[in-house]
Amino acid sequence: MHRYYSSFSTSTILATIFTFTHFKKNCPSQNAIREKTQALNYLRLSSRIDAVAARLESAIRMKQVTGAMAGIVTGMDTALKDMDVEKVGTACGLK
Repeated sequence: MHRYYSSFSTSTILATIFTFTHFKKNCPSQNAIREKTQALNYLRLSSRIDAVAARLESAIRMKQVTGAMAGIVTGMDTALKDMDVEKVGTACGLK
């Protein structure tokens, strides 16, 4: 063992090691980095949830439009069977 290290007592060395590991565990900069990363992850999650909500709203609107179109097509079909121009215009919403 080197002469420099032999001048320290075991308790001093253990106290120094404990202090260093304690500081390392509770390092404020690491906590700040961890919190910042977590905040960014929450923002990413939030944007993904917003995207899914927008897709769901779009699908619901599309389903409503499809239902309305089906009603119009059915009305036009019955009007065209009779070949009545007035009924075709009414089914399309022209009158």
